[in-house]
Parts: sequence; structure tokens; C-alpha cells
Amino acid sequence: MIKILQTGQAGSTRTLVDMHRVRTKIFRDRMGWDVDVNDMELEVDDYDLPETIYILHLDQNGQVTGTWRFLTTDQPSMIRNIWPHYTETLPIPLSSTMCETSRFGVHSETQDRAERQKQVSLATAEMIVALIDTCMLCGITDMYTLYNIKIKRLLERICFKPAEISAVIDLEGEPTVTARFDMNKELLDAVRAATGVTLTIKPDELPPLLLEKYLIQVRPEEFHERRVA
Repeated sequence: MIKILQTGQAGSTRTLVDMHRVRTKIFRDRMGWDVDVNDMELEVDDYDLPETIYILHLDQNGQVTGTWRFLTTDQPSMIRNIWPHYTETLPIPLSSTMCETSRFGVHSETQDRAERQKQVSLATAEMIVALIDTCMLCGITDMYTLYNIKIKRLLERICFKPAEISAVIDLEGEPTVTARFDMNKELLDAVRAATGVTLTIKPDELPPLLLEKYLIQVRPEEFHERRVA
């Protein structure tokens, strides 16, 4: 199950708190990153802003298992602010129609390796499809993100291929790039075909900030048609 929320969204406090707690488990406990964790064991940083959007994967009990964060690039950017050397070969424009994603991760409590891999693969595919579909709905044309090139084969296997990448630069000893992805139907269709994930985001599943962007893109009757489809 996918939920798309924004910081402080009414009625979603429990899910957002759960998301920050899951981020602690993923990024501090499992990956060993030096991240900021508060007294409530919630991982929160300077990019969890009022304008921040979260694409979340939930299990059948409504618990967060996957997390992905994005801000439009006219907001503060992790890549520009923390790793500006990546932008020397792949600039990131300031734009309300482009986004930067970060804090992608999937958490599974199961100890069975095969089942855990199955859960991670499904959550990853569903979040990627949800991101592309959401961006298309809201007029967001490009997505930038930073990742270790070791996952290149995984991305190719599910046809989630970048349009451009920066020069490869070592980040804490790991070869890393910034990549730009075209958020368009061709990419969405390719990922859906490769993963079998057919979910579609409906306008009334969007948080207020994105719903406002969506309504700028369409006529009122189109909103109704997609909402009831």
C-alpha cells in the first residue's frame, strides 16, 4: 500500500512518526550512517521541511515499511548544499517543476532472507511507480537523486534508467553519482512492464501541496474522471 503525505499533514501524525522511526532503523541502525536522531528515536534533518513530501510504503497492518522523500528543487537541496561537487557535471536547476529525492529505504522485520528480499523488491517497485505517476500528475518533469553506482544493475533490471548522470565521485569510499530521471509515460510504462506493478495514484490520494499542483494541470472534469477510475 502506498501513502503520499506532506510534513504535518492533518490526520497523518502517527504514520509520519512511524516513518521517522523507520528511518532510524534503516539509516542509523542498519546502514550505520551518522544521522540526527532525537530523544524519541526519530531520524529528522534539515530537509524535513513544511514543503517536504513523503512517498511511503505500508504493510497490511498500516505500518511504514518503505520511505522516500522529495522536495522541489526551488527548495533547499541536499545535493547542492552538502555535495555541490556533483553539480559541476550535472547542474540542478532551481524549479518548482523538478524535484530532488532522498532518504530512500525499505525496512523488513522478517528473518527469512527470501521473504525479506521479496518484500523489499515489491516496496521498491511500488514506490518508484508511485513517484513517477505522482510527478506526472503534478507537472513535475525531472527528478534528481544521488546513489551508489553499485545499484546500477538493479535499476536497469526494473527499467528505471536515468536520462543523465554526473561524473562518478567517491563518497565515503563508495563510487556515487547524481542522476536525472525523466518523469514521463515512457519511463512509467517501462517500470510497470518490468515489475508488474500497475498501481495508479488518484488525485484524492495527493497531499494538499501536490493536489494544488495537480489542479493547475487539469480541468475539473479530468479530476473527477481520474478520481473515480
